[in-house]
Amino acid sequence: MLGGTTPIIGQFLLNRTGSISVVIGYVVFQVALTLGCMLLLLKRLNHDERAPDEPAPATVAVPA
Repeated sequence: MLGGTTPIIGQFLLNRTGSISVVIGYVVFQVALTLGCMLLLLKRLNHDERAPDEPAPATVAVPA
């Protein structure tokens, strides 16, 4: 949602303030928000670090 509206919001902020630093601050905020969300996703209990196309290790039943 933020990615598609970034140019519109950036132009709005630039027209309102006349300063590019406000637009840069908005983009830095988006990067920080994205990084925070990514770190929260990595902390999930069911996070699996294997590649998505890598098969799960097979469990082999050993006779007793």
